[in-house]
Amino acid sequence: MTLQARSLKLTNFRCFREATLDLHPRLTVIVADNGMGKTALLDAIAVGMAEYVDPLLGVRTSRGLLPSDVRTAKNGGGPAQLSMTAEVDGQNASWSLTRKSATSPMRRGAKQLAAVRDVAARHNETVRKADSTLPLVVFYQSSRFAHSSYFGQKFGTTKTSLSGRLLGFADYLTPLSEAARFNEWYAVRWRAVAKRASPGIGPGQDPLAQLSAVRTAVAQVLEPTGWSVIDWDDERGCVVVEHATRGRLPLSWLSSGIRSMIALVADLAYRCACLNPHLGQDAATKTPGLTLIDEVDLHLHPSWQQRVVELLQAAFGSMQCVLTTHSPQVLSTVYSDSVRVVKHHEEGSEVTRPTLQTRGIESADILAKVMSVYSVPAVPESQWLSDYTAMVQSGRHESTEGRALWAKLVDHFGATHPALDDIAVIRRLQEFKEVHGLVNGSEGGSNAQA
Repeated sequence: MTLQARSLKLTNFRCFREATLDLHPRLTVIVADNGMGKTALLDAIAVGMAEYVDPLLGVRTSRGLLPSDVRTAKNGGGPAQLSMTAEVDGQNASWSLTRKSATSPMRRGAKQLAAVRDVAARHNETVRKADSTLPLVVFYQSSRFAHSSYFGQKFGTTKTSLSGRLLGFADYLTPLSEAARFNEWYAVRWRAVAKRASPGIGPGQDPLAQLSAVRTAVAQVLEPTGWSVIDWDDERGCVVVEHATRGRLPLSWLSSGIRSMIALVADLAYRCACLNPHLGQDAATKTPGLTLIDEVDLHLHPSWQQRVVELLQAAFGSMQCVLTTHSPQVLSTVYSDSVRVVKHHEEGSEVTRPTLQTRGIESADILAKVMSVYSVPAVPESQWLSDYTAMVQSGRHESTEGRALWAKLVDHFGATHPALDDIAVIRRLQEFKEVHGLVNGSEGGSNAQA
């Protein structure tokens, strides 16, 4: 069974008067300034896809469009509407949610949703079939490590109301809010393998294969860090991670970047293994569905940012991913047809693709041409460089003012700094031109006489 989100259309939703987001079948990476709607788009997709997932679970998890989602404007925002298009089992399906105002009730498009719910009902029937593959939907918010709760939580939790395969959907809109659930699941399977005892293991499940699915995914994504082997310490009663030279430490002892990515990858792989136990050690790579990750670069070093998207796609090869980022390092590894740039202007909002290819270009070019950010910061020291360069080009660098500015540059940057090396090259070129009479139009005049 398959599930793929195709597009999202918003009207008067939060900061968007109107916006349409077309989703790439494999990877969509959303970029925008702070407060410009990246998270709002992910929230909207999660709310929309919950209309498929919740009937499957028999639990209302999403609250739909909230009063606070209705856009306010001086001239009146109008009704808020969220329209979702997806491909479910090879068939196109569309549905919508509407709230006329912050004080009116939310309405669901009954006719449109009926078809989606029929599909969910059929999927619910297939849960009983041991060899049926179910698609997963999960949303990792930027506040994913606030543990039990966080300020302004939008979604409820399914707590312990789910069991069996559907445990893979528990808290699917607030994953990592209940670390104890993953610990229990992992510990039960670890003991089943280590001690050959299997209380709590469902019929037909292979605990070693399920552990392998999690371990393989973690090892693949964490490979750049060296912390790539996840295990269970029964004495400590916690997940531990091994490093070839640094030993074996509890996950909670590691840095925020490593801890956050291990937790995300392990949680996602565990959900795949829960939902599709028949896939065994291939559960992570073969489970289809939709994964939403807000700020995929959260706490990661730039060198890891340059690899994280490809590593996630390799570890979860059948999953459609929609991500947000502020990182030019991330964008430099993504094809432009997967990048969506959010911009707002007086006429409204637009979500567009970059006009230039993003994959394989320098991060500085991504900053300037995609994110509209000049790579050199607007600080006095950068202005000193510009001023002195202009002095060199105009022949004023040997003046009292020029010498004083050069002394300031050397004092700040150091005599061997690459920025000063670049200026030295410009200075030598300028001196060469002066010696050979190639400045102030001399070259052009010489050619004219010839």
